[in-house]
Amino acid sequence: MSLKLVILGVLDYQNVHPYDVKRFLKHYDWDYLFQINDAKIYYAFDSLLKNDCISVAEIVENEKAPTKTVYAITEKGRAQIEKELYKLFKKRYFSL
Repeated sequence: MSLKLVILGVLDYQNVHPYDVKRFLKHYDWDYLFQINDAKIYYAFDSLLKNDCISVAEIVENEKAPTKTVYAITEKGRAQIEKELYKLFKKRYFSL
């Protein structure tokens, strides 16, 4: 399973900031699947944004904290979830 697929899945549930995905992965002990660090998570978000799979939903400004960008999944992102799941299924069950 790819980090991008997990991000899209989380965004399909609710709009989030990249740090929220990191907390999600650690909370559900999924950090064994991926090497979790900020650089990889932000790179995955940037890649999904460039491919129009996600969009900026909100920019949260706070005087006491850095500006946060919250992202949302797009229809292209939802279609990408289906493609990625199909590839995983096909690879696992039809390559026997």
